[in-house]
Amino acid sequence: MLLLSALLFQVAIESPQEAFARAEAHYQEQRFEDAIAAYEAMRAQLLEDGVLYYNLGNAYFKAGKIGLAVLNYERALAL
Repeated sequence: MLLLSALLFQVAIESPQEAFARAEAHYQEQRFEDAIAAYEAMRAQLLEDGVLYYNLGNAYFKAGKIGLAVLNYERALAL
């Protein structure tokens, strides 16, 4: 919970572009749990974006969380 709180604070002081770049860097480094946390923090800030959900789905897929991957792919498709 502390990690999520810290990420929410960091996202709040970052621009959406900076937060997205940070999440992408985690993904590229194969730090999928960190990427998930960063994308979820952006989502918690009520950022609704198809690319965000698609990338979140990819991170969940790579982390082996198939159900959450499908959920986020569906959210991306809806947007």
